[in-house]
Amino acid sequence: MLWVALVLALAYSLPFGSLPPVIEMITLGTVAICAILASRSNVTGHFLMPTLLLTILILAAGVLRKSQYTRSVYTGDTLLTAVRMKGELMVDEVLKRKEQSITLRCTSISLCSMDTSAEPVCLSDKFILIQIRLPDSLLFFPGDRFIAEGWVSALSPPPNPHAFDLRQYYHTLGIRHRLNTNGSQVIPLSQVGISLMRFPAMWQFKLSSIVHHYTSTEVAQLTNALVWGDRSDMDQEVIDAFALSGAMHVLSVSGMHVAIIYSILYLLLGQPGRGTYKKRITRLTIYIFAISLYVVLTGASAAVVRAGWMIVLFITGKAMGWNTQTWNILGFSACVMLWVDPFVLHNIGFQLSYLAMAGLLLCTRPVSRLMSFKNKLLQWAWEVTAVSIAAQIFILPLLLSYFHQFPLTFALSSLVAAPAGYLIIFGALLNVMLSIFDLTLFWPILDKAGAAFILSMKWLAELNPLMQYAMPRLTAYSLMLFPLLYTISLMYSWRRARQLAWLCGAVTILSLFAHRTIQWNRDEFIIYHTYNGILADIIMDGQCYTIRDTSVTPTAEKFAAHGYRSYRDIIRILPTENNMEWQTPRGTIKDHAVTLPTAGILFYSPSAYLMDSKARYTHVVVLDCTDHKKVITDLKNIHPEIVILPAHLRGYGKYAISSFAEKAGIAVHDINQQGYYRLWL
Repeated sequence: MLWVALVLALAYSLPFGSLPPVIEMITLGTVAICAILASRSNVTGHFLMPTLLLTILILAAGVLRKSQYTRSVYTGDTLLTAVRMKGELMVDEVLKRKEQSITLRCTSISLCSMDTSAEPVCLSDKFILIQIRLPDSLLFFPGDRFIAEGWVSALSPPPNPHAFDLRQYYHTLGIRHRLNTNGSQVIPLSQVGISLMRFPAMWQFKLSSIVHHYTSTEVAQLTNALVWGDRSDMDQEVIDAFALSGAMHVLSVSGMHVAIIYSILYLLLGQPGRGTYKKRITRLTIYIFAISLYVVLTGASAAVVRAGWMIVLFITGKAMGWNTQTWNILGFSACVMLWVDPFVLHNIGFQLSYLAMAGLLLCTRPVSRLMSFKNKLLQWAWEVTAVSIAAQIFILPLLLSYFHQFPLTFALSSLVAAPAGYLIIFGALLNVMLSIFDLTLFWPILDKAGAAFILSMKWLAELNPLMQYAMPRLTAYSLMLFPLLYTISLMYSWRRARQLAWLCGAVTILSLFAHRTIQWNRDEFIIYHTYNGILADIIMDGQCYTIRDTSVTPTAEKFAAHGYRSYRDIIRILPTENNMEWQTPRGTIKDHAVTLPTAGILFYSPSAYLMDSKARYTHVVVLDCTDHKKVITDLKNIHPEIVILPAHLRGYGKYAISSFAEKAGIAVHDINQQGYYRLWL
């Protein structure tokens, strides 16, 4: 089953979307022919031929399934421009719930353009992203229907290089358009649509409200995320603390959480395979019902569905007396999830979940055997550490590729997270049940335990050194193959696998060295796209001098620039403020003016600019356009080669400056329309 899942994943990785009908018929014929040939008696006695035929069958079936699924989700063309639309929508999933905004995945029932003077444009995609600003008292659950109006547009590509691609993330949810609206333009309807997730979502919201009532804000956010999978209102500070300490998996309901639920059921119900056949079936039914209920309650994410599938299959095998193989269980759960939703393959949660599980199954025993202790406490600590190391082995390349950082304190955080997670999950379940009888005695204990857990994660996060290194694709693949081949060599005493493992290790080091050498020998000036102000980097000799307006928050700066700085392997960022001067081997940075041998860059503000007849500026970055007449007058005197308009500029002033520059023969780069601006030095 694992082999089938891997071949199916390979089919979904091929760059095919919705296939033409002729190609689909050919693919379907390939499936039928391979199925007939693989079942013939003169073929089944061999090994290579049926394996090849089955591989082609699975690849063709996977491509066909992806094509049909894509056509069912994306039923129309992508919008080329923003269109104001109005129509009826049904909530499919609440993605994020904040005081200032609500983000929903909705099913489009009837959503068409409001312009009556032209031919109506209707959105035919199955799902759409709805972002409601200032929702006030609006509260949504799956199945709720409402009428909304606003601007509908296709999800845009990232405006900055190597930035987080929202299109790829929402593609895993079957979304490629979004509607932006205000709470005043949303009219809830009384009728409710059919949704299997409605009552679990309402139950989740009710449980989260109970926890919020009896605990502090941070502890409630932690408890609701850890126990019910409700992360809709989490503060970024808490998320960063767990991410930087290496315990982010605690906030994402996954195998650890389902295993804790299983252990609680195990204490209450006993072994799945104990007793008579009737007792085993009764016990199995309760096990499956409780675990399935928890999976649905927590939102049925890829990680928790995988864990739920595996545990249900495991206890079913134990109850029926079957010899269940863990790799087959893992492969079967992956096959089911991939077949139901082919887009889930590209979901980062799905990838991390299965890679971590593969690391646990493959590497836990070899790692744990490296050391042993007579002291029981030390042995337990080492076993927990070995499990944590095994889980991180295969997800390390993925974390560095996506997030450009890896927490070095993951082993310490696992020692804290395992008992703390069990305590909070068990404590929350116990307190919620006791609250039904108005017993609130143990809520303060849970609140103090949760506060201590958060404090420990913040302390561990501060111990981590700043890491933002790039992981090229070749490096990621070779690094992932290294532990896999080395473990196989240990398990099967295969000398050639060990040699290949060391070869992969050498490729990893050499590719990293080559990447860094290339990047550090490319000096540049780059202005990022950000709505909160101006943010620019001057990268020279492996160092980064950043020029930023005070309105740029640290979070906005990280979101805009982190991906590219990590790709360039920047190890030192030097912030420049007003009246701060930096003398570099290539030029001078002073008062937001950059003087280089090949270019002069002025960060221009009409209220602060004083004419300097000796200065020669080839590039002018306009910071303020409210007094556009003065800006135009100064541009006449400076006469640069190019005028750069940051994304935060708005209104008529921006249009007037752009029109003047074009008439004067000055190039214009509008970052809001064209994305970031880069100048090689």
